[in-house]
Amino acid sequence: MKHVSVFGAALILALGVGVTGADSPFLKEFKKNYGQLDIDLLNNPVELATVSNFTYEKDLARFTFIEGKVYLARYVMDRPTTAVFIGKGTCAIDIPNHTERINLWYASGDSSVRDTFSVCFIHMSDDLDLRLKEKFTFEKTSMPWKDYTVTKQSQGEFFFRPMLLHERDNIFQQLRSCYERSADGYFWADFNRYNFLFDPNRPEQTVVSYERAGGDIVMVDGAVLQRKERDIYDDRRLSEIAYSTALVSQNIDLKMAGLDGRSIERARADLNLVVMSDSLRFTSFYINHTLKDDSMYLDGKPVDYYRRIDFAFVGVMLPKYYHRGDTIHLSVLYHGRDYVQPFPFFENPHAAPIRVHFSVPKGYNFVMPGIDSIGQPQKGKVQFTAAPAEPYRLFYFQPYAGGFDTVTQTSASGLSVHFLRSKALNKTKYSCFLSDDLYQPPVIGAIDYFTSRLGAPPGAKDLFVYPEVSQGMPGLLCVPQVKCLVDGTGGICLEAGIQASRQYFGNLMQIASPREYWMVDAIPHYLGLMSLQQPLGAAVFYAELQAQRNAIYTLADQNKDQPLAAGERVPPTLRITKGSWVFHMLRYLMYDLDKSSDRTFLKFLNEFNQSANSAPMTNADFEKLAEKYYGQPLEWFFDEWVYSRNIPRFDVKSKIEQQGTQWVVNATVGIKDVLPSFTMPVICRVTFEDGRHSFMRQTVTGAGSIFTLGPFPDKPGEFVFNEFYSVLAHE
Repeated sequence: MKHVSVFGAALILALGVGVTGADSPFLKEFKKNYGQLDIDLLNNPVELATVSNFTYEKDLARFTFIEGKVYLARYVMDRPTTAVFIGKGTCAIDIPNHTERINLWYASGDSSVRDTFSVCFIHMSDDLDLRLKEKFTFEKTSMPWKDYTVTKQSQGEFFFRPMLLHERDNIFQQLRSCYERSADGYFWADFNRYNFLFDPNRPEQTVVSYERAGGDIVMVDGAVLQRKERDIYDDRRLSEIAYSTALVSQNIDLKMAGLDGRSIERARADLNLVVMSDSLRFTSFYINHTLKDDSMYLDGKPVDYYRRIDFAFVGVMLPKYYHRGDTIHLSVLYHGRDYVQPFPFFENPHAAPIRVHFSVPKGYNFVMPGIDSIGQPQKGKVQFTAAPAEPYRLFYFQPYAGGFDTVTQTSASGLSVHFLRSKALNKTKYSCFLSDDLYQPPVIGAIDYFTSRLGAPPGAKDLFVYPEVSQGMPGLLCVPQVKCLVDGTGGICLEAGIQASRQYFGNLMQIASPREYWMVDAIPHYLGLMSLQQPLGAAVFYAELQAQRNAIYTLADQNKDQPLAAGERVPPTLRITKGSWVFHMLRYLMYDLDKSSDRTFLKFLNEFNQSANSAPMTNADFEKLAEKYYGQPLEWFFDEWVYSRNIPRFDVKSKIEQQGTQWVVNATVGIKDVLPSFTMPVICRVTFEDGRHSFMRQTVTGAGSIFTLGPFPDKPGEFVFNEFYSVLAHE
């Protein structure tokens, strides 16, 4: 890791930017068909049939059209792509996976679908039209105003048409399926407040969504699963997702500009993808919606692609079929500013090597890992390259203009820590500005805390501390120097601890799927909390932990708690808070009560760091690693805290009683809001009048527990249930 102060002149960055020529015949046809899928149904030709007792099964869903009429519309390549049913019908969907049943319950209030409907709107690229025409006679007509009004009132297509909040372009996804029309093609249905989707070109093909509140403009994905025939329903196998491509390397050329150094004047991303599906004609990737695409090339030749304005989703139409093991060489040219992620990214979170070549104007500074060469300044610009040795899941860099000084300190472990001091940040402008004597020691302390326990940070030789909010990377800690300190909280110490922990558990972490996002979000925050105990004491640590617990309570009371294994569908706040508590509970399952030691947990963290930074990790891998250090199976723990959403309520009654010449503690623990299968060891503390104390674990089950602690030769002065807050619970 190096810090580059850019002064002097530069070479002009040769990106080979060109403009793709006029649309190819295929792209013209594609755009025409794309528009056809979105035309209004009024005054357009349709086919109509009266139907009765017709059942259609699509993956997990069973639709029964008891009686009514069906319109077929929007023909593409001589086949209808839209069906509208008006009448009496039912839909039944059983979710065969525990986590997804629980998450559907969060979304809709039920763990399965049993719904009747009077209107069902369908977009399809499968064989539904052929199945209907086998049984019923259709006539050509147009939709009358009365039925058209019914369809509009039902808002049957509202959630299908592409909106900014959509992860994918639904019309593109349906149309790509039209070009390979088959029985297992695209199928989307809206009925009442439910959506059901089967998309053969998604990583997880089956989605049951629900409109949580009437009038919402967002559907909540309740159950998300792979297609039925893959039979992947075990909680611990959900991360085994068959992605169609994986990024194997990326070379980026950037020409930077702008007063703040954050404008990308021109960019070229050369992406090498390996095909992981049997065959592939269409593929997709994402680019931040604030970045504008200019053109795209495949093996140096223009390639067709489609992107809606302000959409992150980009659909690519390959000129031929590619097959498993083939490599696709894509070049994407773009520009823009105010981006969150400056490079293209993919559904598959697979980490890949990256090489970035920069051309930047005079006076700019950049911080990033892996800078290996710097050119001589020419004509007010300079060129340099960043090529870190480690593959990255996400790669960021921190640009900033002039006006920064650098103050270097050395940590106890011998690391050089460079504090970047902005002249724009000072106590005159900001009432909450932290002077260097308040700002720098907590940062050095956090670095020392982690280096003494986890060794030197991977991927960086020097550390730079940036005093504003931004994206942290190996070698870069973004710790705001404008921070209002509140008594009883972690304050700047917590910010420093979180950022220091990201040096170990950050963008180098490799995960198998979005279902592991909770680990990525939670571990830096919990380790940040752990780092508070040394400088600020246990009281502040527990105060922050309780604040996270109270946030979980609030979400649970609002029915917004979700299984962590639902992954990217879980809001970041819950991933952080509940995920932190999972790490806290694992810590105290591994805690040595006799020696009052975290030694086992720290060994676990070390191997977790090494494993997650070297190969993709699944929730199941994480569970096996935790079992290795706990020494016993942990299925019961992960079933409750990662794959479910219950938070127990303990009602504890205890009494200190004499038995002959000795003393015992008799306790009764009532429990609510958990399944009968719930089980959890809880740490208890008995304190005696002379200050001595004894710790022990007592297992509590879903049926409640009655237990006796002791006998003790001396009378206990105090009994504490759930010492160290070893279990997340209402008490």
